Amino acid sequence: REVLNAVFLYHLTKAGLDLAIVNSEKLERYASIPEEERRLAEDLLWNRGVARLGAARAAVYNTLVPFVAAVLAFLFLHEVPGPLHILGGMLIIVGILLARQAPAPEG
Repeated sequence: REVLNAVFLYHLTKAGLDLAIVNSEKLERYASIPEEERRLAEDLLWNRGVARLGAARAAVYNTLVPFVAAVLAFLFLHEVPGPLHILGGMLIIVGILLARQAPAPEG
């Protein structure tokens, strides 16, 4: 988390941010972050996975967000899923499986 915050703040200041309330005690200095950690943080911040996967494939996997949120709510918050939640989760999984089997568009 400290690395993400430091990398994000670094890029914000490069883009012109001149005022922010920050707890600098826990902020890691950008120059001291190893290059690999910096690259991973920037990939996450700028959503570079979309560029690597392609927009169509990334959109298919983006449909997993509500499913994963529901599973995490069940596991950690002890939320009880209703029948529509279960049906929705099954439709998401079936949709992803069907999308993976479809041929890639040409172009």
